[in-house]
Amino acid sequence: RPDAQPEVPSDESVVRRRDVPSTRGGSAPDSSLGVVPVGSAPQHQQPQPQQPHRQQPQPQSPRAGGPPQTAGGIVVTILEGSAAGRTLTLTQTQKQTQVLIGRVGVGDSEASSSAALLEVPDPEVSTQHALLWLDHEALVWRVQDLGSLNGTALNGRAIGRPNRLRGKPFPIADGDLIALGQHRVVRLSVSIGSAPTAAVVRSPLASLDPPSLPASPIAALSAAGLRLECHVWAAAGSKAQGHPMEDAHSWECPLAGFDGVGVFCVFDGHGGARAAQRAASLLPAEIARSLRELGGLDSPQGPRAALRQAFLRTDTRLNCVYEGCAATAVVVWRLHNSGPLYVQAANVGDCSAVLVGVLAGEEAAGENEAVTTLTEEHKVSNPRERARLRTHGVDVRGDRLYGLALSRALGDRFLKEHGSGLTADPYVGERLVAPAGASLVVATDGLWDVAGPELCAAEASAAPTRTSKAVATALAQRARADKSGDDLT
Repeated sequence: RPDAQPEVPSDESVVRRRDVPSTRGGSAPDSSLGVVPVGSAPQHQQPQPQQPHRQQPQPQSPRAGGPPQTAGGIVVTILEGSAAGRTLTLTQTQKQTQVLIGRVGVGDSEASSSAALLEVPDPEVSTQHALLWLDHEALVWRVQDLGSLNGTALNGRAIGRPNRLRGKPFPIADGDLIALGQHRVVRLSVSIGSAPTAAVVRSPLASLDPPSLPASPIAALSAAGLRLECHVWAAAGSKAQGHPMEDAHSWECPLAGFDGVGVFCVFDGHGGARAAQRAASLLPAEIARSLRELGGLDSPQGPRAALRQAFLRTDTRLNCVYEGCAATAVVVWRLHNSGPLYVQAANVGDCSAVLVGVLAGEEAAGENEAVTTLTEEHKVSNPRERARLRTHGVDVRGDRLYGLALSRALGDRFLKEHGSGLTADPYVGERLVAPAGASLVVATDGLWDVAGPELCAAEASAAPTRTSKAVATALAQRARADKSGDDLT
């Protein structure tokens, strides 16, 4: 989405997973970098001051007549258009608390676990046009335009944004009217029941594209006696020349359903930004799902099988034919409050992760400045990857695969269906133990093209403080000084 700006959810929004699609802002170069000091907090470490950012005011419903009614079940009826008379009903007893409105064939089959689909087969309606979702914190239903082509209106007032950007969520009340489109307008009415007696907090449209948070310093988090402090540095590169930022990143700590687990991911898109942004939305949830099904956190091999399954499922759900992305996910977990802190990574492509201040294997030393690479680079120029491609009958000539430098990626379905040898099967590293005060650096190739793991360790050690913000800033500045012109996260 060209020139998209990060959106700040309202104070009333409930967002558990904090996915932050990287977006181009101002004239800053393209790049994203995530740094997480992991382990128990040092005894004398001072808390990192938070960089203030202004919260945008909560949009109010355009409808006059007082505050919105508290919400339970909902009935949505199409009043005008080709599907006039169609009705969708959600009761308080159903698990679904979201209504996704769009044309026939909207979304993917797995979205139905969190969002009911109201199909509107009308040319005015986009594939994913608008979302209604129950805000359990404020006990109100909200409506949000999902970047539709022809816009959405609530009681006659437009609530979408130009350039197909996602709109802000607005509270809705019983009797409100929603209009989809500009010319042959499709009108819907909303009927809302009484307030629910119990609530389960869910992110809006968590299985598709949850609202984003600003890429400002992220507050320190605590879970299972563990303190994780994360800072994300992201900007567009000088090579972009007006094109949108193609990096994305996401993190979830604690991971849904796992109090002692955190997941940190970066994505580097090619052919567009859609694959990276959608993968950032899907992969953490797929990791949680696979961990519930396969386990592995207490195994010496770590959650190897769960990580592999999560990558392959994400690739299937992306459904990107001509776009793709490199991806790296790092799982950080602690089984008991007094137990060791484990780190394990999986990746496809050339996004990499390194751990600064750790010994390989199960031994750790708190002040050791060794650096361990957690990922593997998947480029056609990599001898191991060239051998793998030849094993699959691919005639490799030069350092590109049908124009693509990568040999593994998410998306790019067209190449995968035509026997190119491209795969989404990830490399999964070994389980490692991290000492207190270690730094985990997860970054796209905007950093690694100019800085190797050893230089990364040196810059991290030379940072004025070992806070995540200081390390991320030092690495980003070094990459720019060394003429990195790529997107960097």
